[in-house]
Amino acid sequence: MNQVLWNEGDEANGMYLLLSGSVKYQKTVDYETPIEAKSSNKWFRESIQSKRINRKTLSKDVAIFEHGDLIGFEEIFRDYI
Repeated sequence: MNQVLWNEGDEANGMYLLLSGSVKYQKTVDYETPIEAKSSNKWFRESIQSKRINRKTLSKDVAIFEHGDLIGFEEIFRDYI
């Protein structure tokens, strides 16, 4: 079953002890790359190069938690650890 427990930026409201199954922790990163301007006219190429941006989002697996792992406590006890 794929279910989102919380999203990045959500306020912590509890911690979880995994009794069975697994939880995948993913980090989502937004990034931008310039799009290459293809033109023989140097002025045109340079003037639009800074305006053409390719925006992408990448989700990367950071960790997988399994039976016996405690997750979510870092946010609750942030001021104490």
